[in-house]
This record gives sequence, structure tokens and C-alpha cells, in this order.
Amino acid sequence: MNFTVYKASAGAGKTYTLVKEFLKLSLADRKPEAYRGILAITFTNKAAAEMKERVLIALKAIAADEEPTGTPAFLQQDLMNELQIEASEIKERSRKVIEHMLHNYSDLSISTIDKFTHKIIRTFAYDLRLPINFEIEMDERNLVSKAVDILISKVGLDDELTQVLIDFTESKLSEEKDWHIERDLKAFAQGMFSDEATEYLERLRKISLPEFIIIKDKIQDFVKAYENTLEKIGNEALGLITENGIGHAAFAGGANGLPKFFFYLSEKRSDKYLASDTVQKNMLEEKWYSAKATAAEKAAIDGISSKLFELFHSACNQVLGQQSDYIVMKLIYRYIHSLMVLKEIDLIVNEIKKENNILQISDFNKIISAIVSNEPAPFIYERIGEKYKHYLIDEFQDTSILQWQNLLPLLDNSLGNGNFNMIVGDGKQSIYRWRGGDVEQFALLPKLYKNEASPIVAEREASLGRNYLEKPLKNNFRSKMEIVDFNNRFFANSASTLPDDFREIYKNNAQEFNPENTGGYVQLEFCNEKKLEDFTLEEINCGRILEIITENLSEGFQLKDMAILFRRNREASVVANFLMENGINVISSESLLLCNAPQVKFIIDFLSYLSAPENETAKAAILRHLYFNVLAEPEGFPEALKAVKAANYKFEHLLSSKGYVFSSSALLNLSIYESCEEILRIFSLEPQMNGYIRFFMEHVHNFSCRNTSGIYGFLDWWEEKKNNLSVVVPKGMDAVSIMTIHKSKGLEFPLVIFPFANWKVNNAKDNFWIKLEENNKISLDTAVIPVTKQLEETIYKEMYTEEVSKSQLDHLNLLYVAMTRPEERMYILTSVSPYKNLSKNFIEYLKAAGEWEDEDKIYGFGAKMNKEFKAAAILSNTYQPERSISENWKKKIQISRLAPDRWQSEEPENQRNYGNLLHQALSKITNEASVDATLKNMGFEGLISAEEQKELKLKIMEVLTHPVAGQWFKEKTVINEREILKPDGSIYRPDKVIIKEKETIIIDFKTGKKQEEKHKQQLEDYAQALKEMDYLNIKRYLFYTDGLEVLDI
Repeated sequence: MNFTVYKASAGAGKTYTLVKEFLKLSLADRKPEAYRGILAITFTNKAAAEMKERVLIALKAIAADEEPTGTPAFLQQDLMNELQIEASEIKERSRKVIEHMLHNYSDLSISTIDKFTHKIIRTFAYDLRLPINFEIEMDERNLVSKAVDILISKVGLDDELTQVLIDFTESKLSEEKDWHIERDLKAFAQGMFSDEATEYLERLRKISLPEFIIIKDKIQDFVKAYENTLEKIGNEALGLITENGIGHAAFAGGANGLPKFFFYLSEKRSDKYLASDTVQKNMLEEKWYSAKATAAEKAAIDGISSKLFELFHSACNQVLGQQSDYIVMKLIYRYIHSLMVLKEIDLIVNEIKKENNILQISDFNKIISAIVSNEPAPFIYERIGEKYKHYLIDEFQDTSILQWQNLLPLLDNSLGNGNFNMIVGDGKQSIYRWRGGDVEQFALLPKLYKNEASPIVAEREASLGRNYLEKPLKNNFRSKMEIVDFNNRFFANSASTLPDDFREIYKNNAQEFNPENTGGYVQLEFCNEKKLEDFTLEEINCGRILEIITENLSEGFQLKDMAILFRRNREASVVANFLMENGINVISSESLLLCNAPQVKFIIDFLSYLSAPENETAKAAILRHLYFNVLAEPEGFPEALKAVKAANYKFEHLLSSKGYVFSSSALLNLSIYESCEEILRIFSLEPQMNGYIRFFMEHVHNFSCRNTSGIYGFLDWWEEKKNNLSVVVPKGMDAVSIMTIHKSKGLEFPLVIFPFANWKVNNAKDNFWIKLEENNKISLDTAVIPVTKQLEETIYKEMYTEEVSKSQLDHLNLLYVAMTRPEERMYILTSVSPYKNLSKNFIEYLKAAGEWEDEDKIYGFGAKMNKEFKAAAILSNTYQPERSISENWKKKIQISRLAPDRWQSEEPENQRNYGNLLHQALSKITNEASVDATLKNMGFEGLISAEEQKELKLKIMEVLTHPVAGQWFKEKTVINEREILKPDGSIYRPDKVIIKEKETIIIDFKTGKKQEEKHKQQLEDYAQALKEMDYLNIKRYLFYTDGLEVLDI
């Protein structure tokens, strides 16, 4: 079948299969260019680079004369079996293919889907009415940040917008949240770039700000009317009960009976508007009294029961009829201000993009989708369809719905021509739903998930079905038997807790393994968070991690064999810093953030003070760092803090009294890079120049090269970028790898530590886009609402339930990715907590296996096998500078004020230029025939005019006809202005060196004033350098062009 879907579990050879199929298609016939017809699509640039590398390595190994070993040997055997050709034939084809591939490397089409769509958009920019020279905006946060800043700048200029932002701020204050709205707006606006949001934003653009204000008022009116109606019912009922002197305990259900229901109505307790099951049952059975009710109370209740029943019935009708709408309206109102402003942000973003010819990566799929969804043969794919015959798609579980729909026409065309296509994925490793990946579309193949009811889409779905073949990859080639067996049993048990719709993803989860590949070990240990006394959970995890590392080092493992995986960057950063403090080298891209380094924080705080001297927070942070980390005088810190609120000169006087003398105005007048260097010198941070400061200064330098906005602009840039800037440690070092679970996907390590393996299973999404029913009460057809349990009482119950189910799957998939990285050993550090529930998976598994005793026990599975000890290789090309070389360049430069008598001319500048030009020409000329060519080139380079060419030629001919100098331009072996590099690093460059059979001649041309001693010493230095290079019988000549004088030195 030509549409093959490989369902590959972790470690099952997914990349091997992709490479094998790529090579199989490339080697299927004798045409070495066949690979040009294959497009392989991966999820990340790293994966694309890895696949390219594997393809080339395999081809090289198979094409070699000697027999391949390792993976290429297995590939060769599989290719021989599937292509039915001999080893000699496959070697010959491999030679031709790799030769063709290396000469036409750009035709090797293995890329990410974003690069592929970018290529299409760039090719058809004119047809799509896009700017031909558009630029790509990779950082959507930067675009949002600019848009929000522009929006805020309109406050006071646009009355309606100003009022909306004031209302938004007040709503945040009423909820006891931070009144700064920029952060909330930026976070909320980020969601507008998702594929899902496109349709809703189109609807939103049709609503004006005044119309939004009317909608907001309608929501408030509806909510108040509903609450007031129920409040009135509650008050009337409670008043009736009180007037008749009836105690609440006399009613059936006692204190929680019917009076309690009416009390909730009167207090506007919207979460209790629905009567409890007990109250509803009592009313249905007309059960009015409690056992404690007296005869008088019963009689009083009988007297008002009909009225109470009427009020109860009225309230229930209100709730049943309008509670769902009421909940939805309140939820819409929660985001109404954000929604009102979102439209304005959207308009500003589009203006920025238009003005700057910008397209975002998220735009690519939307543009293509608008074309391909309604055309059976989209014009933008005509050339692509002719070029590519086969499509190989990797990591399909992380492909978005829009991306898949855009690829469908290509696959449909390929299948229609009888060509092979394949998809590889693993639903259990779907952990990028927040990026748009949807595992259900992989699980439902060959059916299309959420497909539009159109004939074109239906035909494409039918084509997939006709050609569909599913192949599972179940053998685990990565991990030891004990680890595979543990994971098989653990995930079979955990998957049973998933909703029915998603259990299918873990169906047939069990992987096969080589029973002889033994020696694996799994350790699972708990910490009871209720019993923490002397140490925090972070401290306990850090301590255990260090113990585990130390223990395994003694058993033959190296640091580079180990990886520590985290769900959150904050925890990774804590552990990374702890390990470094304890002498353990670590490699991490996300945990070694520059903004966490105390020295970097100090520099930023000082820059903040310079830009805003009234910034008391910055001044306090500066003093805290100095008194605690530098001066080691913590006892003086409280007194020093008084300078924070004092005048700025007193603050600076305090610093100068401690030896830190500086001028704020002088620092502000420097470039940002020079300011930072000066701060390093003022506060003696140069000796502390660790990796954090070095990388920080590199980013400062890069910023200063691209921007001229100084300290103020840099601080804004830093706020946007600081959470993405980290120390980069070279690969290959003997160091522990620290990374998030997301970053570890696709990697493997001999030993994995998984700490903090317990968290609350929350919903992944914070909010939903929803469509409202037509002709609704508020004349709004789209909105955003928070994801909350209240939705179970509304028409959006199904959406909420689906999100809860998908979130459960997300968290289990995160566990799966983390626990399938190790090859030999896995250590899981979890905890028991009333606030977190992920660890229940581990506890329930242990209970099901009959192993559970208590949370204080360490559970081990398998047996430890000591590794053969190998000394860690030291990278010879890694250098750690001992100190930073940073000096004030202005104090190093000496200005030479050249006097006219240096050049012996009334017009010194002209004379100096003329002399330089003559010197340059003589240094380039080898003989008389080269004079014209040399002068012509100098003219082309703009060094001399046509008139100057004539003047120079006359002077040069005087030199060439000189009885001594003229002979130098008739020699055969002449070296002009060639540099001589000495062992000490010094460089000499004589004007002309003539090499003869028995002698060597050095000539140096001089223009201007004769300085015989200085010039003689120069020639002596040249001669000494040539002697060291084994040139003998060296003659030395000085030639002064002004008087045509030759000196034989």
C-alpha cells in the first residue's frame, strides 16, 4: 500500500525507518538523482539536520569498499532484502547517489514543515499578492509587545479606548490582582496567532469599540437582572419563614434544608443557585419537617408551605431556564475587556506587519489553507507536485490540523500517481498540543479529524483510505529489559484511568525487548510533603540528586552519561545552580539563564538606576548585592538602606565611601557596551568573569551592533529576551545534561534522574474561543471564556470535558517521554502531597503490583550492573579564560599630530597622499609591462584619477630608468608586499623581495622626509626575519623616491 503509517513507540527505530525508506526510494533504480523527488518533513531543525547526517553517513558507509558496521550494516541488509539486489549493486548505486547528492546538496529536501511552507510562500509571493521582499518575524512575543506598547501610548488620546483600559484595570483591582495590565494583555494577545483563533478574529474585527461597550452593558444588565430576581425570591421566602417564627432547623434537612437554599439565593451565591439533591427530593416528596420540629412549627410550616413551594418552583424554573446562560455571561464578562482590546491589538499588529513587510511563520499555513481547501489542484502546488513524488512525514502526532490539511493535496496527488508516501508518529509522545498538535488526527487515520464537509476533502480522505497500511514498530532497541518491562506495566496501569476515547492511544502499548539485554534498573522513591520540617522539597530533591550522581560515578558512570529531566525551568535552574556549587559540571540551555546570575542581576540593577535614579528598588538591590556578596558586611545593610530614600548624591556618596567612584552622567554618555564594561571595572567584577557575565557581555555587544537606543532601549530589550538567554556549554564535555522533558524528546541517555515527578494535573488551556448561538441576548457571535468546572452546567460541557480528558493525556504523555529516555538506569523522585495528584499514578501502579508499603520506602526494580570505568575525555579545544581583558581604550590611544615639515611641503596633506600612492604603485609593479595595468587597477578602485595616473606614470618611469633601481624591475622571482609572521606574533611586510639563485635582495621604498636610522633598522629587521627562514647572502636597499636616491645598507 502506498500510504504507510508507522506507529512507533519510544526507542523503536523511528529515525532508522525514515532513513531506510528514504534510501530505499533513492536507490530503487539506477538514476542517481532519484532522491530529488523525495520530500522528508520533520518537526524541528535539529531533527532535520540529524536525518540528513544519517542519510549521508549511511550512503558513505555502504558505498565504501570495506563492509559497513553498526547501523549502516543493518540498513544495507534491509535494503538488499527489500530491493532484491546484491551487495555489489547497492554499493555501486550508493556511490553514484552520494556523489550526485554532494554536488547538488540543496536538492536534498529534508526540512521542517515551516521551512517548506516558507519556500512555497516565497516562490508564489507575487501570485499571493504579498511583498516580494517580505521578512519573517520569528518572535511573535516581540510583535505583541510592540503592539501593546503602541496601544498603551494611545491612552489619553482615544477617549473610548482609554475608558476601556481604565475599566480593565479596575476589574483587575476588584479581583485583587496586579493593576499592571501590560503583562495580561501580552499573554492574552499571544493566543491570537494560533490556527484556531483565525476564524474567531475575523468575526471580532466586525465589532467596533462602541458596539463592544453596548455588549458589555447588556451582559451586566442580564447578570444583574437574573441575580436580582433570585435574590428577591430568596428574601421573600426567608422573610416569610421569619415572620412565622419558624427556626431553620425545623425544616427537613435541618440547617442545610430548604431555608439554606433560599439563603444562598438572597446572598447571590451563584455557585449554590442549583438546589441540592436532598432539597429537591424533599420538595418532590413534599417532606417539610425535620424530626426536631415542634407541633407549633409544623403547623406554621403547613400555613406557608404552598407559598414556599411556589417560590421554590419559581426559583428552580429561573435556574433551569437561565443558569446556563448566566454562567456563560459571567465567564464572557471575565474576559470582555481583554476581548475589547484584542481587536485593537490585532489592528495594530497588522499595521506593523504591513509597514515593515513582515510575515509571521503562523501566517504561512493560514495563507496556504485559504487556497488549498477549496481547490482540487491548487496552483501553488503545481510546481511542487511535479518536483516531488514521495512525501515522508515525521512526528505526525505533533502536526497541527491546518498543517495536515495543507499537505493533503500533495499526498493526494502523489497517491493518485501510484507513488509511495509514509507517516511516522507516536500518540504517546504527543506533548505539543499547546503549539497546535492534535493527537486525535493521528489516532483516527486514515480518516480526517474535524474535516469540512466538502467533496474535495471527502475525495482526499477516500484516497488515504484506499492506500492505507498501518505498521507498528514495537521493538525497543534503546533500553534494557528491566526498564522496558517496568514501563510496559506502569503505562498499562496508568492508561486505564484515561477516558475511553483516549485509552486507544495506549492500546497495545507493551513493547517487545531482547530478553538477553539485561542489567537495567529503576528506582522509585517518595517524599511525604506533609512531614517536611527542616528541609524544603527543593532541598531534599537537590540533596538526593547529588547523592545519586556521586553513587553512580563510583559505579563507573560518567557525568556525560547522566541527564536530569524537569517539567519546569525554575526547578531545572535551582538544581543546576546547586550542582555547580557542589562541583558538578552541567550542560543546560534553559536552566543556566543569564538573568539568574547575581552579577548579571547587579549590572541590570545598576543600569536601571542610571536610567531612573529615583528607582528605589534598583538602589536597594545594588546595596544588597554589595553588602552581602561583595563587602561581606550584612550587618551594615539596614543602615545603608537609608540612602535609598535619600537624595541621589547621598546614594552615590555612600558607594564612593566604599571605593566605588563613578559619574552617572559620564556612564550615560557611553555606549551600552562601554557602560557595562565600565560597571565591571568600577565594581571589580572582572576577576569574577564567569560564563554568565561573558555571555551577557556578548549579548550586550550584539545589541549595540544592531541598535543605537542606549541604556533605555537595552533595558526594554532585556525584559523581553531575558528568559531566553542562557549560558551555552559546548557539547562533549563531561557534564550532566539538564533539560526539560519537552527538550529531551528524541534523545536518550544511559542514566536518567527524574526529580519533582509530582504536580497537579491542571487543564492545559486557560481559555476557549466559543461561538454563541445566533440571535443571542447580547448580539455577540464569538467570545473567549475561561476553562472552568462551571462549564459543566452549560451548553459548552462537551468542550470542557474534552479539554479535561486531553489534559489528562498530556500529563501521562509527559511521563511517557520522560520515562522512556533512559538506556540503563532510571531514578524517579516523586512525593505525596494533598495539592498534587500525578504521583497517584506511581502509587496505584505499586498497589496493583502488590509492592506498595508506605511513602518512606525506596522501591527498586531490576539489578544494578557496574559499568566498566572509563576516564572522561577532556576537550582539548575548550578554554576557560582566567580573567577578562577590559581596559579603557580612551586612555590607551595617543593622537599623533603630524607637522608639515614631516612631508616637506606647503600642502602636507596632498604631499602625504601622493607619496602613499607612489609607494603603493611601486610595491605592486613587477616590471615595466605591469605599470599600466597597476595604475589602471588603482583607478578602478577609486584611488587615483585619470590625471593622477599620468603624473604617477611619469614618476614611476623615472624610477624604472634609474641605473640601480631599474634593475630590480627586470628580475624574474619578485615578491611584493608579502607578510612575514614571526614566532612571537609580530608581522613584517617588506615592499619588495627579489630571490636569486645565490642572493636575496630586500628593497624598501620611502617617500617624504629621510629618516635614515629608523629606516635602516626596519631593513635590518626584515633581513633578520629572512635569515631565520634560511635565506642567505641578503642585500638591503633603501630607495627615497623624492630624490631618486639609493642607499646600499
